[in-house]
Amino acid sequence: MRIDLDNDVYELLEDLGKSKSSNMNIKIAIATALFTSRAVSLGRAANITEMAEGDFMEILNNNNIPWGEYDKFAVQLDDAFLNDMR
Repeated sequence: MRIDLDNDVYELLEDLGKSKSSNMNIKIAIATALFTSRAVSLGRAANITEMAEGDFMEILNNNNIPWGEYDKFAVQLDDAFLNDMR
């Protein structure tokens, strides 16, 4: 498949992925977009980039993209723990 992108888009992709390969930077951009839109899991996004989960998480961290959630269940567990501590 061939995709034509402007040079300024390539520069943005290089900043996102910090990879020397344009192909890898595009994979990172696609995986990041899919992950942040909740279309894929963290593991699937890492698989798309052909990276280990930890390496993909580092890229997310470097771009200030949260990879974990603090959901209602976690809040309930924390509240229960704090109540037990009192």
